[in-house]
Amino acid sequence: MKIYALDIDPSVGFDNMKIVSAVKEPQKRAIVEEMLSEGRSQDEARAFIKENNPKPEENAKRLEAEKRRIEKSLQLLKKRLEEVEAKLAQSH
Repeated sequence: MKIYALDIDPSVGFDNMKIVSAVKEPQKRAIVEEMLSEGRSQDEARAFIKENNPKPEENAKRLEAEKRRIEKSLQLLKKRLEEVEAKLAQSH
């Protein structure tokens, strides 16, 4: 349905049509479709798509959450280290 709605040329083949339909921007989708209709490989088309996709910006909320997780892990590891050191001291 999506492939039909996007009016993708069926001559590129079914697998290639799936690749083309995954591209959201119409201009880039047209470029990918043209690449595949010219006989370029699926890998080349995927590489083009990947190169032209903007990387999502890391937002402050996600970074703060990651910071809290790392700090918690550090606290747990420090506690475990103290326990191991205490057992080592007892065994000597």
